Amino acid sequence: MYTVDGFDFKTQEEAEAAEKEVQAVKYIRERIAGISPEKAVDVYNRLVREEMLSTPVGIAYLRELREELKVTPGVDKNKLLVIKIKDDVVVKEISARTDNQVRPMPMPDKKNYKGKFRNSLIINLILVLAVFAMFFIAMTSDNPNIINYENNIINKYEEWQKDLEQREERILEYEKKYNLNSYKTS
Repeated sequence: MYTVDGFDFKTQEEAEAAEKEVQAVKYIRERIAGISPEKAVDVYNRLVREEMLSTPVGIAYLRELREELKVTPGVDKNKLLVIKIKDDVVVKEISARTDNQVRPMPMPDKKNYKGKFRNSLIINLILVLAVFAMFFIAMTSDNPNIINYENNIINKYEEWQKDLEQREERILEYEKKYNLNSYKTS
């Protein structure tokens, strides 16, 4: 597609013709600026009569100029010629409009859906296995975590208690053996 002044053209030749009309419209705008309304009507009528502008770009400008002249004071609206449109321009313009507005949705590819479903299923299974593996590791681990922290802390305190009691017993045995004063007052 070739785009010229907001219009899409299917061939390069149409786009080049539209580009020439863009230049012509610029030239006409410069010449029309500041002239009397009667002369502007004459220029407009000459453009329409001689069909100087025939692409959608040119026709859009003619339509714009016609609307401006219709609201200009002192212009007889009956003197403005109706814009002539060639049949092929109308067909091209209508097809360009409908091509841009209504595009058929491509049919979904069933194989593509099957592949996406299979990939999604595999990924979901891997994620579920990963979650189970994390729970297994958390349950069997010796490190305290949110699942087993209470039991681990109780076990640690019990180990410390046993260790302290064993040390105390050894100290008492040592004191008895060497006949030292015990720190206990019993």
